[in-house]
Amino acid sequence: MIESLSWERIEAAFDEVLGMPPSEWPGAVESIAAGDPELRRELESLLAQVGEHDPLLDRPLTKPRPRRQPALREQPGSLESGTRVGPYRILDFIGRGGMGEVYRAKRADGQFEQNVALKLIQREAVEHLERFQAERQILARLEHPGIARLLDGGLSKDGRPYMIMELVAGLPIVDWCREHESELKQILTLFLATCDAVAYAHMNLIVHRDLKPSNLMVTTEGAVKLLDFGVAKLLRTGVDDRTRNAPLTPAYAAPEQLTQGLITTATDVYALGLLLFELLTGTRPWEISEMPVAVALDKLLHEDPQLMSGVAARPPVRAALLRGDLDAIVAKALRKEPEQRYATVAALQSDIVRSMRGEPVSAREGARLYVIGRFVKRHRLPLAIAALVTLLVIGGAIGIAIQAKRATREAARATAVKDFLIQVFRASDPRIANNKPRGQMTARDLLDRSTARLDTEFKTQPELQLELLGIVDNIYGYLSEDDRYDAILKRRVALARSLHGDHDPVVIGAEIDEAWAAIYSQDYAAANTYLEQADRLLREANLDQSPVRGEWWLAKARALYGTPDARLTRPQALQQAIALFAREKPLESHYAAAIANLASEYVLLGDYVQAKALDLEAIAAEAKLHDRDDMDTAVIYANLGEPLEMFGEIAAAERAYDTSAELVRATTGEYYGTYWRALSRHARLLHMRGDLARSHAMFQKMLSSIPPNWTQTTDDSIARICYAESLIAESHAAQAIPVLEQAQRDLTKRPLHDYDLRRLRMVLGEAYEQAGRLPEARTAYYESLQDHLANEARDMPYTLAIRERWERFNLNQDAVDASLRTALQNLQQIIADAMPHGAFTTAGAFAHADLARIALLRGDAATASAEMTAAQSALDAVRAVHDARDQDY
Repeated sequence: MIESLSWERIEAAFDEVLGMPPSEWPGAVESIAAGDPELRRELESLLAQVGEHDPLLDRPLTKPRPRRQPALREQPGSLESGTRVGPYRILDFIGRGGMGEVYRAKRADGQFEQNVALKLIQREAVEHLERFQAERQILARLEHPGIARLLDGGLSKDGRPYMIMELVAGLPIVDWCREHESELKQILTLFLATCDAVAYAHMNLIVHRDLKPSNLMVTTEGAVKLLDFGVAKLLRTGVDDRTRNAPLTPAYAAPEQLTQGLITTATDVYALGLLLFELLTGTRPWEISEMPVAVALDKLLHEDPQLMSGVAARPPVRAALLRGDLDAIVAKALRKEPEQRYATVAALQSDIVRSMRGEPVSAREGARLYVIGRFVKRHRLPLAIAALVTLLVIGGAIGIAIQAKRATREAARATAVKDFLIQVFRASDPRIANNKPRGQMTARDLLDRSTARLDTEFKTQPELQLELLGIVDNIYGYLSEDDRYDAILKRRVALARSLHGDHDPVVIGAEIDEAWAAIYSQDYAAANTYLEQADRLLREANLDQSPVRGEWWLAKARALYGTPDARLTRPQALQQAIALFAREKPLESHYAAAIANLASEYVLLGDYVQAKALDLEAIAAEAKLHDRDDMDTAVIYANLGEPLEMFGEIAAAERAYDTSAELVRATTGEYYGTYWRALSRHARLLHMRGDLARSHAMFQKMLSSIPPNWTQTTDDSIARICYAESLIAESHAAQAIPVLEQAQRDLTKRPLHDYDLRRLRMVLGEAYEQAGRLPEARTAYYESLQDHLANEARDMPYTLAIRERWERFNLNQDAVDASLRTALQNLQQIIADAMPHGAFTTAGAFAHADLARIALLRGDAATASAEMTAAQSALDAVRAVHDARDQDY
């Protein structure tokens, strides 16, 4: 809307209105915007922000904000004290926001005594009724000690909806910290509690969008309570037009809110960065007081914030304590580009915790040498060198003192491990006679010869024996020696149980390993049985905050593939795992794996912004590992290709697939599933873009690398489906059908993912239809449609695609008037559902084309022409990579 008006005109009109007393604003708007409803809407929107939220343009940001806005308290509520609303009696008026009035109320029906906060929609805010109802629905699904609870709801006598909420007595968080003269540790503890509440909302796929001090109360007991979800939104999709224009508080709005961009969890991360800046400095990052609105917005959108340690105001915390880690953490949270911020609130929390512990923080990655360089540049070289040497000596002395005792204790263990490994490889010493000639001894042979020694040589050192069994077991796992891995694991578990009982992490970890084995076999019932046993042991052993619990959450997320309608609970499980690994073991592979798996869940939910950001974060986490697994990195790169394709980033997607394939080729060779998947996805991308020569060459390379009679996994089936799609696109259905039918048989026995079969059946339906095998096509399409509707949201790209394909198939077969009426209604609904996702799916464009066909069948050329124009516009809006032949269709 703003684009069609000049900022100069809005600015001049807005400044003119602000120069008048507030009581004259409505009349001034009527006069200035006479005949221009668009200008009137803009002025009313801006004035609403001034009157109902933060007065962005009429107060210096470096001054402490007042605890209440006097103008708001002076405006009476619509209900008088003593008024009954449902079973509650109004005590007094608290205040009002963008769409609601808040009262202190008391239960008055004699059932029990209870003081509550009653929020009632304002009479003049009827147009916000949907948002008010959405807030009630959002609060109903949130149960967290850091979020004010929804207790009840109903309709008042005049028909206005209300909600009853927990009454929070306290102060806004900034005011509370100032009045209590809180020190750094206390402030950070409160901030971490705030992050817990926000992260919980994100785990429930809810973005708050209006985090600010007035919505974060600290109770008299010192507990943080998050309030006001009136402009929150659900993260079911990447775009939600009904919420993009929701009210906001400009001083706490992220750049994407000010430009009406895509709202994600990164929006709340930005607001948390602003909050932490204000808590630690007593001011906000930008000086925009007394600026015209256009200048202020330009500053907010384009100017980087100053470092906290360098602000002019006298901060609550000394600058020396802010310099370095905390400066870097807040700067990362306040990046203009959402994908450059922390990908999750848990990642932000993790850096805060590491800062409090004195550990390295991810926000300062690569910055240490720069800081040292600047120090040397500012001082004469001898002094700088002397200072650095002094620091190194002091640090070394402290480190030696701390480590001395530990080193003594570890020396014997390290020596024993070293001697064992030397003996392992001595079996291949060419000077020692063996029954195998020099050079023919494999790694498995070496391990087999040495493993038997563990029971004899280390019998008197059971703890060391337990550790060595773990090392050997891991190596067998990496060598894919499943039988030997299982045998050693059983010995290790038995030893751990004899030493420490059932609550030893090794024993619990074995239950989780068994769950993973069942997951890989798609036996989700067995997997959940193992996880229930592990859950009980974890709780009994008080290990709920341990990395083992994180491994449990990671497995639980995968086991939930066997649970109907678990699309929302799987991300919650992964968020739990990420939070634990980030706090306890951020440099272990499980942390990166959890982030990567969460990225895949966001792909299934259609949130490609989050998926891309999380894949990149997972790759960065993998790169930091001392014992990184390049195969894991290869899988993440292969997965990254899909969100990149959805954003039309073709060159980046190609690089991701190439990187994945090259990592696999250099690690395990070409006979590996991830290699085939990366090649097939890359080849399909090229085929859709019309680069048939490169695509055919890549498909042939992929097919030739799959061993004959491969049975270990179904990766080959997934790769061949991509190949079959290219055959169908070139009208070679007869060649594609045997490939797809074999893939269907394989995936029916052991699908790689729960969505494999439903997506395959859509492709198979298209092949049957092209070959004229119409009854089989109908069956395949119908099974795919029903499976999508039962397991995925109706407005997700793949579900939209099969819904449209089903209607198109029926149009091709049955053009009687009754079926046309049904198809018309269904296609119109598909278009409506596809509208918020138009950048990611061609289903809306095809549905318009189908409607044009219906109009032609009815002899309505004008409607057909209009629908084809709409189809072309919808296709032009698609950013995601799609078949170049769609335009011809």
